[in-house]
Amino acid sequence: NGTQAIAKLRQQHYDLIVMDLNMPPLDGYAAAEKIRHGAAPGQQDIPIVAYTSESAYMAHVKTQKVGMNGFVSKPCTQVELALALQLALESASRQAQTQDRAARALAGKTVLVVDDDGQNRKIAGIYLHRLDLNTLHAEHGLAAIAILEAGAKVDAVLMDMQMPGMSGVEAARIIRQNAACAHIPIIALTANFSDQHIEQALAAGMNDFISKPMEPDQLRDKLTALLGGGGARPIAAGAVQPVPIRDKAEHDGVPLINVHHLEQLRRTDPQIMQECLDIFIPQMQEMLLRIETHIADRDFEAFYSALHTLLGNAGDAGFHALHQYLKAKVYPQAAQAHEWPSEINWLETARDLYGRTVRAMQGSYIAAG
Repeated sequence: NGTQAIAKLRQQHYDLIVMDLNMPPLDGYAAAEKIRHGAAPGQQDIPIVAYTSESAYMAHVKTQKVGMNGFVSKPCTQVELALALQLALESASRQAQTQDRAARALAGKTVLVVDDDGQNRKIAGIYLHRLDLNTLHAEHGLAAIAILEAGAKVDAVLMDMQMPGMSGVEAARIIRQNAACAHIPIIALTANFSDQHIEQALAAGMNDFISKPMEPDQLRDKLTALLGGGGARPIAAGAVQPVPIRDKAEHDGVPLINVHHLEQLRRTDPQIMQECLDIFIPQMQEMLLRIETHIADRDFEAFYSALHTLLGNAGDAGFHALHQYLKAKVYPQAAQAHEWPSEINWLETARDLYGRTVRAMQGSYIAAG
């Protein structure tokens, strides 16, 4: 069982685990989760292959949730088993090489995180510290410029695109005009990276972008490319983002929950994941109420600010269907054309997606009831 497996891992080194998913008293799902969270020090990244009689769909969802490297179905042939183990070992080897390359490129360097949302700065700080990076923090563009002009040693900047007072684009433009810090790579952060945003970021001298919600592996790869001697890669449209694992609960074929994002966050720090949900879920409810009020008052600027916050919260909290709906159907018209959204009954749809996602999360991410 899983308890015995963890005990053995604590006693000696193993290269790979083949583990049944259904075992009392600690099943393979829970055991893998504990291993990934450090229950066996030094073995967090060991390749784990599930051996299960469950359907391929369920096995895929469960193994991905806890960071397993693959699965093989019961019964299996020798060839199927060998192939699954080979793929798992090769995947783990590539991951180790990537981590080694990142460690050499990033260790000891300093990243300036610029975001008006304190929780987003906190999450970024945790991800960066796990990469052995130092961090400085600023809550708006003017504060970031002040830090750089004061002579702080900064190797890269993570810059939110939209902040009150001075946007990330404006701040980047000013930084590029200062010879002392014009060379520093700048990665743009945004909840809605359209072609228009890409053009603005390029024109301002930004080097790359990360679309929120930010994933730790994506952040590592971007920084490694910029700081590891490979040179700054240009921003490109259509960059591949992690695909949320499909759960049974969907809206128009889009999963309600971004399981990949939440499990990445939980594996990084379970407490910070819970803290994010405790902050962002009620904040989304508040933004929905504000939006209704601002629409009634015809206050477009206040409406747009609340919509932007709702979009970001939905992404960060793993409300994937809500985030994708707002991003595709509602936000572009408000952000780019500065017009009220023309989507029919969009606010009712947003409220429905919010409520359905909260219910779908109960038990797995939110305490039931």
